[in-house]
Amino acid sequence: MTRFSRQAKETLRRDGWYLARQVPEMVALWKRTLLLSEGIEMFSSAESVLLEFGGLIIDQQSSEVTYVREPFTFEPAAVYEGDRFSNFSTMLRTRLYPLGEASGAIIFGQGKRRSLTVNERSHPAQKHNRGCS
Repeated sequence: MTRFSRQAKETLRRDGWYLARQVPEMVALWKRTLLLSEGIEMFSSAESVLLEFGGLIIDQQSSEVTYVREPFTFEPAAVYEGDRFSNFSTMLRTRLYPLGEASGAIIFGQGKRRSLTVNERSHPAQKHNRGCS
């Protein structure tokens, strides 16, 4: 089984991803910034995702009948909003870490190979069983 479909791999590569990509300086800055300013601690699965994909802006557009593709980013400090974050963590009774943004919704890492997309216009929160390693 391959990690990414051919199309996903092409999109990722076009937007700056490559095999063994690592951005430890960016991740260290996000980790330090959110910990010092908000007390939010980055957990290992969020760190793994951000090390490989952090800073990428995936620029995709499509309006197929069965699905829509829109751009998304991996940049936690740009999407973090303290009050909303705290409310979502409390409501869901789980640790969350902001990973980025898609379609106006915040993508949170939830640990154990889970990601969570939260959009105040589309409650309840949508859970996805991939995204965090």
